Amino acid sequence: MNAVRKYSAGLTAACLSAAVLALIPAPAHAQSKTLSFKLVVMGAGPAVTVSETPGNKISTRPMTGVAMLPDGTLALKNFVNTADEAEDHGSYQGYSTYTMQNGDSLTLSYTGGWDAAKGDHGTYKVLSGTGAYAGATGTGRFDGVDVPAWKEAFVYDVRIDLDNVKPTQ
Repeated sequence: MNAVRKYSAGLTAACLSAAVLALIPAPAHAQSKTLSFKLVVMGAGPAVTVSETPGNKISTRPMTGVAMLPDGTLALKNFVNTADEAEDHGSYQGYSTYTMQNGDSLTLSYTGGWDAAKGDHGTYKVLSGTGAYAGATGTGRFDGVDVPAWKEAFVYDVRIDLDNVKPTQ
């Protein structure tokens, strides 16, 4: 009889433990996410020439931009661009932070360039994030879109492939 009581008590404890564990929500798993959007950027202050030689100029300039994501979310982009320019080609690099309307942010490094054959293009590397992007990793690319009427603004098609993104609620 004692063996039956011990077995029954053990079975009851196991069932109660399983029931309690079933009520505890499982942790959300990080997801992969692709952000594809248009970005418009323009200077946010004067360019400062760091070095200039015949046919070549290195300068830095604060920039700002706005991205509209497919779901309608707006993101403000602030960055400082450093460019190495020749007459018909050049390269640039910098760090930029996209801040979404809800305060989540994504900080990336970028490198790019332009020439007559390939236009304006570059790549991103995710460095850090906050909110839904905290712990995110990934890479991306951007390609210039020709808008001849805009002399002081630049338009890009952007794609950023992210891993380790927190699921949205």
